[in-house]
Amino acid sequence: MKINETYFYCFGCHSTGDVIGFTAKLFNLSPLDAARKLAADFGIDPNTPVSAAVAPPRAQQEESRREQEGHCASVLIEYERLLKSRQQRFAPVHLSDEWDDRFVSASHALPQVSYLIDCLYDADASVRRDTAESLLDNGILRSIERWNASHREEADAHDEALAA
Repeated sequence: MKINETYFYCFGCHSTGDVIGFTAKLFNLSPLDAARKLAADFGIDPNTPVSAAVAPPRAQQEESRREQEGHCASVLIEYERLLKSRQQRFAPVHLSDEWDDRFVSASHALPQVSYLIDCLYDADASVRRDTAESLLDNGILRSIERWNASHREEADAHDEALAA
């Protein structure tokens, strides 16, 4: 059986349909009773006007999701740049020198940040979506944005000094 967001298809009996048809067949109900069952199971008020229950068009959802993924990627790319700058600035000159905590923390964070950026550019849309949702829902991205803002000037000044 194949089940996705818009329909189901049974390879055994060749049945196909939407969620109401699937529920009707699964529980041997009429389509109306299946709709009532779904409303009860998912806490949907059957008196909700149809216009309020309709989801935004799929294209709008897709565009919004892509914007979220793009925003997450741009914040993480800046974070990665700032971490690399910090890693470079505070690296020990000799291996026997004491390591600066800022070097150590940047070195620890970089692999995970690079991995998250890779996930946001993954070919699998569900990987991109899950990564963006995780960053946004847990407040992680907001924390990174604050960190970026507070360390941006410091890194830019260092980069300008290197270029001079």
